[in-house]
Amino acid sequence: MPNRWPFLYERNDAMLSLRRVFQEGAPIRLVVHGADGGYQFLDGEDCTDDDACVVELEEVLKLDPTIAEVACLLPGFSAYRESPDDAWRVFENDEDDEEGEENDAG
Repeated sequence: MPNRWPFLYERNDAMLSLRRVFQEGAPIRLVVHGADGGYQFLDGEDCTDDDACVVELEEVLKLDPTIAEVACLLPGFSAYRESPDDAWRVFENDEDDEEGEENDAG
């Protein structure tokens, strides 16, 4: 984990993720910073509400320290990568797509 806390949010703030990420080890490939200010840490695959889980922001950073690289995402923007070894690509969320999923993200 980075020496300095990279987020404007508190360590114990609740954020959305997926059971596949936190229970099954799927990599985080999509980070959505919603217009409402909340983050979603997703695997870039199709998902339903049943796949979702709530996690503390600090737990996300412990699981994947490279998330610090996208801590500066503005609300309404997302970041995507093909694999954990790839660089993050930042894009603006579509107004019609509240999930922030990129058209070619999977």
